[in-house]
Amino acid sequence: MSMNFSLFKSQNNAKNSALLQRRQCAFVRKIIIVLCAGMMALLVVSTIIDSQETQVIAVAKHNIQQGSRVSVNDIAYVRVPKHKVFNQALSNNISANASIIATC
Repeated sequence: MSMNFSLFKSQNNAKNSALLQRRQCAFVRKIIIVLCAGMMALLVVSTIIDSQETQVIAVAKHNIQQGSRVSVNDIAYVRVPKHKVFNQALSNNISANASIIATC
């Protein structure tokens, strides 16, 4: 009789151990899903903020010949998205007081 009792006890322990492992695995999966969802939410918010950010840049109102001096009447200011492409174009940090020479 004691043999049967110890056999059932070890089977119960094995079942409990397997149940605990499944629960731990499910818990880890839930944590990973929550973390991934949080990272995706932050990525979406960051993308929306970047797409809405704008900056003001100067553009030519008409064709300007290369090498000619650009005056205030030749340029207009427009709002554009703040993006790497526009930032590279503006990376020269042209001063508003400096005279601008058309290069293209």
